[in-house]
Amino acid sequence: MKSSALLFVFIVSLLFFSCSSSLPDVKAVRAVSIFDYTDGDSYPRMRLAVFTETGSDVRRAESIRIVSKETGWEWKADDVEIFSSDAKMWAGYTNFVSPGDRAIPQGAYTLFYTDALGHDAESSFSVFYPASLRRTRAGEAKEKLGTGVSERIAVYDEEDVLIYFDARKSEWKSDDDVWREMENASRMRLCFSNADKSVLCFMPFIDRPEISPASGE
Repeated sequence: MKSSALLFVFIVSLLFFSCSSSLPDVKAVRAVSIFDYTDGDSYPRMRLAVFTETGSDVRRAESIRIVSKETGWEWKADDVEIFSSDAKMWAGYTNFVSPGDRAIPQGAYTLFYTDALGHDAESSFSVFYPASLRRTRAGEAKEKLGTGVSERIAVYDEEDVLIYFDARKSEWKSDDDVWREMENASRMRLCFSNADKSVLCFMPFIDRPEISPASGE
């Protein structure tokens, strides 16, 4: 699949680099626990997305390393992605996973951010999620997120490129309304997040139905 379903608020990728040599300065860290469902019968695949906002030129991001203070486990991402959101610039990685079927540790983490010149900056963040989600099927996931759950709809074209990611429009009373308006759409999936958007559940894909010639469409 050419496009992962992660992009919740970090959408726009930057395609150039700066020659700035300012030292890195991490202003904020955002972590999201992601539960990805392939069908209605299987348990989800879990991954962790971590993004940093820096006071220096984020376009020079080289790597991000995270360490769980609870377990000592660590992960490093060298293929860092750059995104823009709300007039802020973020560098991050969306696919930190644990080996085998182990859970991503909850609790406190240390983050090490390295720029292209080898300069480092350090920060911290925490990871919390309902542990029961790891053994919850898609149909029961939403209720595990507690109160204040929000829904987004992700729509993809035939090349699996994300073409819409936002709340369902008021005029979309059913999935058929989505297909009618978005002619290039090939499939979609619902995405549920908890109140503080630290946990995100992606439901299984829904393929565009075949249109019968008799329907007149």
